Amino acid sequence: MPNKIRNLTKTMVNNGAFNRADVAKLIDAANDGPGVTKNEKAALNKVLSKHSDLFEAGAKLDLQRFLNPNFDAPIKADPRGDFDADGINNARELALGTDPRLADTDGDGLSDKVEINKYKLDPKDAQNNLKSKVEPWTTTYWPMAGSGNADGNPRTHLWAKDGALDKLDSLKRERGDEAGAKALDFERKPALNWLVGDKDKGHYIPKSGLSEKNAEMTTGVDFDGDGKLTEGVKADFLDARSDFATVVNRGAFVPKLGDEVLTRKVVDAEGGEKAVEYYKADGVKLTEAEAKDVVLTNPNSDGKAEGNMSVGWWGSCDKVALAGILFEDPKRDVTLDGVTFTKQDIRGLLTVVADAQAKGTDFVGSRYDERADIVVTTDGKQYSGKIENMTADDFRTKDMWRWNGDYMVTDGSEKEIKLRLDDGTEKIIPADQVKNLAREDKADMDPGLYHTTMKQWLSEGRGAAMDRDSGSHVWNYNFSAFDVAERKVENFKREEARGHNGPAGDGEIRHYNSKVTFSGGPKTFNYWLEYKDGDIVNGGWKGENPDFLWRPSASNNWEGHNARNPFVNPQLVKEIYDASIAEEPVAAPSDD
Repeated sequence: MPNKIRNLTKTMVNNGAFNRADVAKLIDAANDGPGVTKNEKAALNKVLSKHSDLFEAGAKLDLQRFLNPNFDAPIKADPRGDFDADGINNARELALGTDPRLADTDGDGLSDKVEINKYKLDPKDAQNNLKSKVEPWTTTYWPMAGSGNADGNPRTHLWAKDGALDKLDSLKRERGDEAGAKALDFERKPALNWLVGDKDKGHYIPKSGLSEKNAEMTTGVDFDGDGKLTEGVKADFLDARSDFATVVNRGAFVPKLGDEVLTRKVVDAEGGEKAVEYYKADGVKLTEAEAKDVVLTNPNSDGKAEGNMSVGWWGSCDKVALAGILFEDPKRDVTLDGVTFTKQDIRGLLTVVADAQAKGTDFVGSRYDERADIVVTTDGKQYSGKIENMTADDFRTKDMWRWNGDYMVTDGSEKEIKLRLDDGTEKIIPADQVKNLAREDKADMDPGLYHTTMKQWLSEGRGAAMDRDSGSHVWNYNFSAFDVAERKVENFKREEARGHNGPAGDGEIRHYNSKVTFSGGPKTFNYWLEYKDGDIVNGGWKGENPDFLWRPSASNNWEGHNARNPFVNPQLVKEIYDASIAEEPVAAPSDD
């Protein structure tokens, strides 16, 4: 009806644009009778001619095709031609369902060719609202560290008494596999044994706060080599930056009393145990009181035993995320051979075998580790610490390049550099002595890569995982949905904008609000992207940014060796898991 078309047109003009949804409404208004009348066609032609400048490109073509059924006849007659010059010939465009008159059919800023060949996206759909077919589940991150209770909590610790692995051992014993009932023993091996060069390690740390002044009791590591854990042993395993300082083996630690180097002997003690004795250079044995002040110094560290580190966040959040993507959430408790596994126990077992069941990993981004800034001088020397007179944006120049994943590197400097060295002292480096400056980028996730990867992965119907905090701690969260919308920004200053690839250029800038739905709720990330020649050439974050994205490439289908804990057999876990997700039999109808 012409009147309906006029009313719709008035609304759309007031809104300032005609999009494809608007054109669909106009066409529906013309099609609401037995046929499209001359007056209705005239009304639509008037809308097109009068408000042509308000039409989005795709919307205008939709209306032109409706009004003229032969609109695309010249294109169909030239199959080898490329009307829209997007690198895809007319015949293939018609076969794909893309618009041969539009280099960017869905209007998302990416050309059809770039979407198909580079990003593996659907060029016909901007894919701004996507959801996985199955929602991933999550649970506790199964922390390695205890909190004073050596037995742990079965619901939160994989190494706990009466927990998932303890029950798995019980099931093995019930089935006569005594030799294989060692899953809990393996899990409870100290996770930090590598601090003394010992590769035989598990997933247990006694305390969430490590202390060099009480090294053995907080780490669970036998630093002095007497075969037991002793209160008050002092060991230098943290450097000046509070990072781990590794050694080849236990013997690399040098015992000292003050500045005096000592020798160490492990001797037999009562009850078949071992004891450590320390001797001065003149052969005099230290008294028991003196031995308490001995420091096991580290040749790769600062020689002190005063450092502390929090490891309460260490756990299996990545394995939990992986399990939540690979497997269904257990539905019910399962009892096998008299051993009952709760749903939480089964989640724990799935966490332990998850790595073995992932066939490859798709990983996007680089992990931020809060590493030191680096200054390379013209004489070839390298210094590390914190550059105090430069911000992150000072590194985002047009000549900036990236190194080692997430370091931003610039060549030379126009000003002297004030560097706070790792030992706390300040060093001034004149500008003419600077060859390179490097800083790890906390916003190292490329917004363009985030934008296209989220669309690609979710369009496949699969969930994935994200470290959604750009800090140095890693927390992996499963996500199941991605919603993104363009937003208008009136006060964007292009000349001041700094993105992943340096300053914004002269391309088209689009601004986005994105919402990611995690198991515990949604989180928003905002960013801008710069488009040129049908592709993304730069982008910057507005506020928080994620650190990295990842997902399993495929499933191993319960095959393979479980290196994380070799006493947790995937096939046995499968038996328990299958019983948990199996449909319960329908009860037979009663005769009553």
